[in-house]
Amino acid sequence: MVLHQTPKENGSSEIEIVYDVPKSKLLKVGIRSGSTLFKGTLDEGGSLVGNARLTNSRCGIIQYEVQGTFDPSSSVPFFLRGPAPKRARDCTVESWSTTGENANLRFDPQ
Repeated sequence: MVLHQTPKENGSSEIEIVYDVPKSKLLKVGIRSGSTLFKGTLDEGGSLVGNARLTNSRCGIIQYEVQGTFDPSSSVPFFLRGPAPKRARDCTVESWSTTGENANLRFDPQ
């Protein structure tokens, strides 16, 4: 993963987290180097809020809201958490899960 931070005039920053070298299982569903996993806003207090993207080879991309706390000067891992969608066979959202890796995204700053 690669994190891009773009400062804004109001003191906040736009944050985008993209795949650098996706795992083979992610390549199978269409994720490539540079594909966006998360896009959101970091406020001056360290609150990071935005949308994560979940990709399925049959149903495509669905976005869902996640949030967490992030300090750009720290090398400590951080989490973005939020209920992740679970899709039915017809690709509609059948439920939301607060457990599992899609609802608890961990990032290790480099």
